[in-house]
Amino acid sequence: QPAGDISPDVSDSDSDGTSAPETFPEPPKDPLSLTSGNKCKYTVIRPETCSDAVKKLAVLVKNTIGEHIDGFVSIKEDFLYGSTKPEQYEILIGQTNRKESVDALEGLKYNDYCISIEGDKLVVTAYTEEKLTEAVNKLIEFINGSEGDISFTHEDQIFSNAEYERDEIKIGDISLK
Repeated sequence: QPAGDISPDVSDSDSDGTSAPETFPEPPKDPLSLTSGNKCKYTVIRPETCSDAVKKLAVLVKNTIGEHIDGFVSIKEDFLYGSTKPEQYEILIGQTNRKESVDALEGLKYNDYCISIEGDKLVVTAYTEEKLTEAVNKLIEFINGSEGDISFTHEDQIFSNAEYERDEIKIGDISLK
């Protein structure tokens, strides 16, 4: 395993060694506490360059949390000035430039979406606006169903995988994955 990789290495190799090892993220020890009392320590982050629909989805998340706590929730674009680093606590909406969004998208296909925990960040992403809207609606449903403080656990994550006609496309024996 690479240095710093705490993911367990699980391998289902046959005796000929043809299977590649799979890694699974380690579940977080504590839930993400999005709110505490009437405060939200998380900032909603959206892509700097995105459609009006994605902007509205980010504002919807911000407003829903704000209404839940009857307080202020910050929202920003993903642009970082100079050597500015991302905030520790972020709710990433859409295809942001954050590593956590990029990593989450790598595990998705075109018609999939996810609401996942990546470190201290909550990632809500998809390749299409339609699927991102579905993901945000699921998150809004979760927030509205929360009583008191909003905490998001590993068990609350949603990975929606669409049905695909073909699992893998090959040219000869070469996979196009």
